[in-house]
Amino acid sequence: DNIKQYIGEIYFLRAFEYFKKLQAVGDYPILRGTYPDNREILTEISKRAPRNEVARFIISGLDSAKMLLKTAPDGGAKNRISKVAAQLVKSRVALYEGTWLKYFKNTAFVPNGPNWPGATKSYNANYQYPSGSIDAEIQYFLTQAMSASKLVADAIPLVNNTGVIEAPNNENPYLNMFGAVNMSGYSEVLLWRQYAAGVVTHNVPVAAQAGNYAVGLTKSMVESFLMDNGLPIYATGSNYQGDDYIADVRKNRDGRLNLFLKEPGQRNILVNPNQGTHGTPVEPTPRIWESNYEQKYTSGYAIRKGISYDGAQSNNGQGFTGSIIFRASEAYLNYIEASYEKNGVIDADATRYWQALRTRAKVNPDFNQTIAATVMSRETQDWGAYSAGAVISPTLYNIRRERRNELMAEGLRFMDLKRWRAMDQM
Repeated sequence: DNIKQYIGEIYFLRAFEYFKKLQAVGDYPILRGTYPDNREILTEISKRAPRNEVARFIISGLDSAKMLLKTAPDGGAKNRISKVAAQLVKSRVALYEGTWLKYFKNTAFVPNGPNWPGATKSYNANYQYPSGSIDAEIQYFLTQAMSASKLVADAIPLVNNTGVIEAPNNENPYLNMFGAVNMSGYSEVLLWRQYAAGVVTHNVPVAAQAGNYAVGLTKSMVESFLMDNGLPIYATGSNYQGDDYIADVRKNRDGRLNLFLKEPGQRNILVNPNQGTHGTPVEPTPRIWESNYEQKYTSGYAIRKGISYDGAQSNNGQGFTGSIIFRASEAYLNYIEASYEKNGVIDADATRYWQALRTRAKVNPDFNQTIAATVMSRETQDWGAYSAGAVISPTLYNIRRERRNELMAEGLRFMDLKRWRAMDQM
């Protein structure tokens, strides 16, 4: 069983590396073995396969990994790759390629598109999609994304959000999850990286306790969050208080903004205040005039996501909180988007997942009310409001809004903007 786990990890890690290459260059060589150091052989095997074939290879590898990986390979510590992690990544890859093919259709960035470079290669002459056409290929990938994400979303419950902000003792699991030293007890965390004081450390808690090391939220990000009644900030009856003060920005808002946008006067260190040297015990007025990156606020909107309230975490470069690699809420979001992109409706499962995310965020779960109140001309400061240079529908935009807000500062945004073809208007 352990040997199967190790081989499953190899399949997973190869697939994950291939996904990086798919995102970076698209068409890419598919290697299934090891080869001698021979120029002719290496040249022959380095022929670039069409990008959808690469994506299929990745999915096949993740299926192999899933067959071999354990459900709890390290007894539930979640520091080893598991079956559910492979399912989540499969949904990510399939959604990526399905939406890429959909939005880059009829361009050089997809096989058989006009001026596709692969067409000039003899080994790609007369290339045909395995499913028969690009439209069928899109359906294949979106179907794969739906099935894989549903397996994860149905199995893994979301962590509870109590709404408590100054929560040093896990009074709010959703907030504390991002800055916990041990993340194994959080249902939503599927894989996390463990650190150790004095051995392997990082600087995230120090940045979260101070000025974010010159990394701030944009105004577009902050304004994309709904009010707690489910209305956009500009809608009649939204009860938006304006942005003269950050305290006003946070009032009556989506609970995720309320939790993760810091406000001057709030406390950043609640326990062991005398054990650290670089934390800021009380949040100041954003110091946008500072030149020192350790103290500079670039936008005036400071982020709390990833904070630890422990002063022992505030020594420069010596933080040892965990780092989330995969969490289950992405599966909820992947299903909602894949199902809508494939079928054009919010089905019963997507409804259930979307309502669960909004309820956890302490937002009115009636997403149809939000869709009806969304005016796309007021949302165009968000790149995600576009695909191929055109403004998308309010329903699709609100699916993307939910993803943006839930996954804020978790490293997936650029991947999304690329696959949505959301930057043509630049």
